[in-house]
Amino acid sequence: MPEVSDEKRKRPRLNVQLPISFSGVDLVGEGIVSSLSKEGCAVDSGTPLPVGVSLTLRILIPDHYSPMSVDLASVRWALNGRFGLEFIRVRPEEQVRLGRLVKTHPVGPATS
Repeated sequence: MPEVSDEKRKRPRLNVQLPISFSGVDLVGEGIVSSLSKEGCAVDSGTPLPVGVSLTLRILIPDHYSPMSVDLASVRWALNGRFGLEFIRVRPEEQVRLGRLVKTHPVGPATS
């Protein structure tokens, strides 16, 4: 799948390296969030996932006591050990944490 440039996105993605764990029906896995926005993220992982799979996420954020939780995310694309997630259901308090992280994180070029 071709990469989507930041010019075509609704919001820019931030270049990050955050550990993530995810689970779904009959699957669990881990990886690294390599780009992040309020609407979703890209993940590098050795766990192959098909498009359309629904997941629950826990993203480890530096200097935070507990991981950020996303109650429902959906795989939108998958290619060569990477996949893109759209955040579907995020609790209000987690939306606040995500918003702060996106707002305060240094902006840099991000890959998908």
